[in-house]
Amino acid sequence: MESISAANKIRCVTYKDEFSSMHSSYNDLMIGVQNGVVGCSSKVFGSSKIGDIVLITANNDKEKYFVVGVLTNILDNCNLWHEDGGFTWEYNFEYTPLSKIIHIDEAFTQKMMDICTRHGVNDKYMLHSRFCGIRYKNVLLDMFNEHIITM
Repeated sequence: MESISAANKIRCVTYKDEFSSMHSSYNDLMIGVQNGVVGCSSKVFGSSKIGDIVLITANNDKEKYFVVGVLTNILDNCNLWHEDGGFTWEYNFEYTPLSKIIHIDEAFTQKMMDICTRHGVNDKYMLHSRFCGIRYKNVLLDMFNEHIITM
């Protein structure tokens, strides 16, 4: 995956039900996927650049999902989530998806743990909006190369 290899940063955006459209973080994820946009009010996310990788996570009841993308354009504003009853995010980007929506089930979690261990990084932080980062680049590359993450 050339986009991941070239990336300088990896950012995680985690939608939360309490701030989301119809109080469903999965709905926020779907709005973003359908429109090729991601929004967040974190200043860390706001410092992202075109070409950075974004991991976008959400819950649907007790199930967790995520999608991988590459940021392609900074948006001055985006009201898509607000128009559907959600939050107006301070920082918004267009992105190109690099993966389909991935269900984080037990099998996926085990494979992610194995690859993170191989690379000496903590699997619990890979999809954590505060702790994820560029140290997970090789993990992502392996997940694509081993077809754990697919398009």
